[in-house]
Amino acid sequence: MYLIYIDESGRPGLSKKDSRKHLALIGVLIKDSDWNRIVFEFNKIKLDIFGNREVEFKSNLIRRRKPPFDVLSNELYQKLLSRLKEFFRESPLTFIVAVINIDALISRYLKPFNPYELAYQFILERGNKMMEENNEHGFIILDSKSGQIRIVRAQKIIDY
Repeated sequence: MYLIYIDESGRPGLSKKDSRKHLALIGVLIKDSDWNRIVFEFNKIKLDIFGNREVEFKSNLIRRRKPPFDVLSNELYQKLLSRLKEFFRESPLTFIVAVINIDALISRYLKPFNPYELAYQFILERGNKMMEENNEHGFIILDSKSGQIRIVRAQKIIDY
């Protein structure tokens, strides 16, 4: 079984009031048998850097050195980046990423589809293909743009 966590970054809709140009939707597929090891390794990084595993790692906060990452010395900050790079390189995670240029989508189509729905469909199609190839099913954990988390059991996500 796979655990599939989906989250977005960027501009989720067609509104021109939002100055961001792209939507990125990322699906992380984790084999359930790898879950405990991945959580253990990730928590080890948190404990080594902060002495606490309750710290939430958000890429925009890390990149901009916003709290709680603002208190890290340059040496500790570089250690964190190095550890995260190693973690993602070594972990048995599969990433499926869809990036949509919203302005290009709007200019190309008279009635463009919702970019969030397009990206979500792509993630689900690719995840479904991977699960079919491995004769598996999965649980989808969706951190939606509203901030609510939904969990969906998926044996076959999409019919082709």
